[in-house]
Amino acid sequence: MSDEVQDAIAAKDHWSRADQDAVEKAFDEGRRERSAAHGRIIWTTAPSDYDTNDATELEVVGDYFGKKLRKVAIDPEGYRYQTDRYASGTYGVWDNYPIEVERLAREKHAKLNAERAAAPRAMPALTLSRLGSHFASALLTSASARYSRRMPTGRCPACGHRKQIFGTACADCLAKGAQPRGNSPQRARFGNAPAHVSSWEGKIAGPAFRLQWNRNTWLLEELPKKGKRRLRVATMNNPGGQYAGHRGMDPFIEDNILRVARVSPSESYDHVKAAISKAMAEAAKEVVLKKRAAGDTKWDFLLRGGFDWSERDVYFPEVMPEGLEPFKADGKDFVISVDWKNFSAYSPNSDFQRHDPHYSLYESSSPASARKLYQLLRKEPNALRGVSWASLGPWLNERKINYETRHSSW
Repeated sequence: MSDEVQDAIAAKDHWSRADQDAVEKAFDEGRRERSAAHGRIIWTTAPSDYDTNDATELEVVGDYFGKKLRKVAIDPEGYRYQTDRYASGTYGVWDNYPIEVERLAREKHAKLNAERAAAPRAMPALTLSRLGSHFASALLTSASARYSRRMPTGRCPACGHRKQIFGTACADCLAKGAQPRGNSPQRARFGNAPAHVSSWEGKIAGPAFRLQWNRNTWLLEELPKKGKRRLRVATMNNPGGQYAGHRGMDPFIEDNILRVARVSPSESYDHVKAAISKAMAEAAKEVVLKKRAAGDTKWDFLLRGGFDWSERDVYFPEVMPEGLEPFKADGKDFVISVDWKNFSAYSPNSDFQRHDPHYSLYESSSPASARKLYQLLRKEPNALRGVSWASLGPWLNERKINYETRHSSW
């Protein structure tokens, strides 16, 4: 309120109801003007009951997905608290007018679609941002055989052995300090694309082992066989994933490692383990040598670490036999996910909203109970078709399959 209004209020002896209403109206108008001039403007679908003293409603601008959209000015000091208060009721809060933002986005997409429709169709350029892409690798498998260029093989002048030559020496001699001369031919960039499995990008399996990989990790498992109770499981990190943002890390691409290692399903666990380690060491040498040729020596650490597997012994039930992949089975009103070590099912009324999630979960109490259900459902895929969520617990108890029940916590 202005100074004149405040002076008039102080000088007045008697107050009528009309006077009080006029003063309150003047105060509200002054507060609105101040908030509009100095406050932060936001739009929200929260009702006015969520407003505090820091919030002033300026206008109702329309309807947004069935809720009243309000334009609100908030005191800067209370902005964080007020917006969190709106969000606590799962109401939307926007710093820009959402209806206008949505309209502009629709116009932009419509314009792009119209341009695409009007443009002549052309074959898109083939890009290989990552050779782990299964489509690109499969497409270029035949091309790799014809156009791959390997390092020339010859007798190394330094050590006398017949090896691949990088410039004027083999990789081992150059790693000891020799410097290459000239530009060495680029090694092959293509490889076969194994099938995609679960979270892994590829897999090779034989009677004795299963090798899986992604851009960061190798996993080698010794497969179960009759009479063997303890099995070996080994993992190894791939620096090609960790340093993928740096140029020159192509030798660590999984397809290139496999091409050098020449892993076959008929090999033994120990042979595959040694072949991958050797291929990783050769990839490290190639990366370091190319970096040195460019005057960069900070990658020498790749030669010092060694590429040894982290191996452990496990009991045979912990290793999934080859061919027993995870699957999902449908119940009457739920879906259960089953694999060799776990099973889990959420209640049909579970709600995973961000602000107030709630759920009920049945899951296996041990790998043995998971295997029991896995084998049952693998033999009878429709065994749960007529079972409702309310009957799932008794159904599991009847078949002596142990499980645990978990609920969302507050």
